[in-house]
Amino acid sequence: MGDRQEKSHRFAKRPRGLTRYQTCQHVHMAHTPIQVEVSEKLEKAITAMLAIAPLSASATLSVLRRVGESIAVSPDDIDAAFERVKLRSASVELEVRRLDGGGLSDSEFADKLGIASRRRIRAYREKGKLFAWKKGARTLRYPAWQIHEGALLPGLAEVLSILDRRKMSPLAIADYFLSESDELDGNRPLDLLRKNHVEPVLAHAARHGAHGA
Repeated sequence: MGDRQEKSHRFAKRPRGLTRYQTCQHVHMAHTPIQVEVSEKLEKAITAMLAIAPLSASATLSVLRRVGESIAVSPDDIDAAFERVKLRSASVELEVRRLDGGGLSDSEFADKLGIASRRRIRAYREKGKLFAWKKGARTLRYPAWQIHEGALLPGLAEVLSILDRRKMSPLAIADYFLSESDELDGNRPLDLLRKNHVEPVLAHAARHGAHGA
């Protein structure tokens, strides 16, 4: 009974208008002084170990994600589950950014596509023929895999048109192209487009969007 009252009290204290992330921070502030002290010491120890490890940011996040996955979490512990999701998201984002050639500047992309002017690359992006994600406040990076055999990837504009209707973020779009799917016999949409198998990907993209993914 006491545990139930404590849990009820915890959620009753949620301030109106806070996001789930802010709510988690608010709930964590209710930890006991001992828990806070142990947590801070553990954070410092892990930070010190990572500082001397010769790992990239991507590799470091991958290590943290694997450790996080090994921690037992109760199905009822919403806060722990949400923290795990955040850790997964950070790791996935770095992975998406670096796969299949990473991101190129507009001039680098124009070079690889054999176009003299980077303005045309920007025009292609504005017309939805290709896409880019933001790096910092003002810089854009174009996924290198949008180029195949010296030209734009077959079917790229058509697939982007379908995904754009769902208002997907650039990184979510990249993740779509780079993710294997059982519906595509374990292939990634990118793999099939490279083989000029456009129609199956168009049908798959339409279903993907309809599911709100």
